[in-house]
Amino acid sequence: MRECLNESRSSRCGELSVLQNDTNDRIYFFLLGRRAAALTDWVPTLDSSESLGKGETRLFPYEEIDLHRDGEEVVLVFWWTAVEDHGERRPGKVQEIVVAL
Repeated sequence: MRECLNESRSSRCGELSVLQNDTNDRIYFFLLGRRAAALTDWVPTLDSSESLGKGETRLFPYEEIDLHRDGEEVVLVFWWTAVEDHGERRPGKVQEIVVAL
């Protein structure tokens, strides 16, 4: 699967979405289809089960991503790092990558 990775941190490889952390920090993430995004209320967290350390990669079969319905054409990858705020860690700025299916 290595050949499917690219510098954009997320790509498509067959029936998988590939997420790779190319930053120096742990990243936290949330994936879902564009149509599902319009119906989903969520907030960024620092849940370590949905995170990647520096240089780590994770594969997501499409059936594990909330695509809302068949025919979805785009997966949205929201990701962020932890920032220090008055001695407490909290989610930082949320960034988005769009992956065409």
